[in-house]
Amino acid sequence: MLKELRKTVKCPVRTNEPLAGHTSFRIGGPARYFVKAANSRELEKLIRTISLKSMDYFVIGSGTNVLIPDDGIKGIVIKLSGEFSRIKINSSCVVAGSAVKNAVLLKKTLNKSLGGIEFLSGIPGTLGGAVATNAGTAEGTIGNVIDWVELVDSAGRTKIIAGEKIIFSYRKSGIPLNAVITRVGLRLRKSKKSAILSKTRSIAARRRKTQPLASKNAGSFFKNPPGRLKAGQLIEKAGLKGTAVGGAEVSAKHANFIINKGSATSRDVMLLAKLIRGRVKKLYGVKLEPEVRFPGKRRIN
Repeated sequence: MLKELRKTVKCPVRTNEPLAGHTSFRIGGPARYFVKAANSRELEKLIRTISLKSMDYFVIGSGTNVLIPDDGIKGIVIKLSGEFSRIKINSSCVVAGSAVKNAVLLKKTLNKSLGGIEFLSGIPGTLGGAVATNAGTAEGTIGNVIDWVELVDSAGRTKIIAGEKIIFSYRKSGIPLNAVITRVGLRLRKSKKSAILSKTRSIAARRRKTQPLASKNAGSFFKNPPGRLKAGQLIEKAGLKGTAVGGAEVSAKHANFIINKGSATSRDVMLLAKLIRGRVKKLYGVKLEPEVRFPGKRRIN
């Protein structure tokens, strides 16, 4: 398999690559194979090769919404680079690679006086991850500004899907799970640069005040359930702020964040998440669903 992978990409293929350093949680074991694809041709060939070998693959961006198992990933981890990190802006139309970081996209569009994605301010990660999870806030979601999405399917074929044909909902998109998002077309609007800047600064300041951004975490751990109370409010009401399992702890600043105090394992996080879920279900009858992704077949019971 290693020989086949080396034929498909120019970047060196790494074996047993530690994944903790590729995630914001700073948790997780190694990837059996770690591959970087720099362009569409490489990615198409890579996916076809993996498909013929019937191996599992997982695409990682900035690793901001993921918990890697302690024993790592037995298949192939793909990271996009090169042309997938580029942005083109023509009037109010933006074409950006899925590996573009949200912060970079915000800065580039601000410089062109383009608004409509201010809600991404303070949200870490890449555009591809934002699209896959329909990232956003009460101010808006990425699905609202998408013109089209380019992807490579599980057979290694590049396809373009119009935005109106993709069903976006809360923390979900209609993008097939095994597809790799490669590029995104965005419809933004001309605005005053000062107004865009003011809004992004306000949103970012609110995040800094209410969320543990300086700690090692994967963002909001659970999705907000239907109803008046959000996940963090339910967890706080259950008296779980500061609760710890091993090196994992419920943030004292925002209860829907599980933080790595420095020595947390994936098992610590999973046990703490199970404790949280059980307590909230018992006290309030609400079953919290994780927002963080778990590569492999793991789940919180």
